[in-house]
Amino acid sequence: MNSLYILIILLLIPFLCFIIEKIFSDKYKNIEANSKLTGFEVSRKLLDSYDMKDIYIVEIKTGDLTDHFDSKQEVVRLSSSVYYGTSIYSTAVALYFTIQAIMNKNDKSVIQTKGMLDNFVEFGYIIIGIILLMWVFMLDEGILMVALVLFSLVLLYEIVMVPVGFKIAKQAISNGEKYKIVDEKELEYLQKICNMMAFSEISRVILLINKGVKNLLDSIRRG
Repeated sequence: MNSLYILIILLLIPFLCFIIEKIFSDKYKNIEANSKLTGFEVSRKLLDSYDMKDIYIVEIKTGDLTDHFDSKQEVVRLSSSVYYGTSIYSTAVALYFTIQAIMNKNDKSVIQTKGMLDNFVEFGYIIIGIILLMWVFMLDEGILMVALVLFSLVLLYEIVMVPVGFKIAKQAISNGEKYKIVDEKELEYLQKICNMMAFSEISRVILLINKGVKNLLDSIRRG
């Protein structure tokens, strides 16, 4: 059972990031942005400024903290509260993931590489969720070890990518100011939220593993 204890300890890392992100979102969703722009409008304004009309912005209707850039489809996906929200939090989140989309298109180095690897990592988390659910029914140590090794590798990847997140955050803050999306008084809020978003890929681990569990349960019900 040592594998289980190690896995639980490792799971605490994304869980804590998720809790911190949740605290940030609850706090800053109550602060109205002076621009009154929705998350969708912020994202569209920025994409149009870079003449990137081929990148779409799509609403995610299933829960909060699900915002992300889908590099495979080249789509900025925003949760409903961010997509329609006019808070400083919605503005910051929209800026962060839109800048990630823009950098993925223009940056031929680490950002683009991250975009390609993210697709494999996301699939890895879904597989981990499926493996963990299998272990619940079978209690096989070998299955648990597979989940532990796979989770350790993908979590390490997310941690290594945190500096890339800060690079995206820096550009998001700069563009928010450049295109008058936020004013000087809001810059401090924007900096705090965008820097927190650098850890958002780690916090999404919880949602992706849960997705894997749900996929398997749905398959079992259909079967």
